Amino acid sequence: MVFATLIFANILLSYANRSFHYSILESFKNRNLLLVGISIAVLLFLAVILYVAPVAQFFAVTALSGYELGIALSVAAVSVLWFEVYKLIRRISVQRKSDKS
Repeated sequence: MVFATLIFANILLSYANRSFHYSILESFKNRNLLLVGISIAVLLFLAVILYVAPVAQFFAVTALSGYELGIALSVAAVSVLWFEVYKLIRRISVQRKSDKS
């Protein structure tokens, strides 16, 4: 489950780091087909590693249930949330400074 969490967190960080100012949701307005393609490829590789028996055996992992994948995704999302909070605080600070000017 740790491996899946790391994969999910890295994908989410890739999206969060698209902008150091705007939120991850706002950054989805800017389409980046390469990032989408790489994200899909990584998720497919994760599925192969987890659910194709010889590959899973080679990597010494076991298949995860939907519930476990949900937990992994949730933990990954929470681990990226701090950066979104930081960007929000930074946006508010910049806005207040510009309002005072």
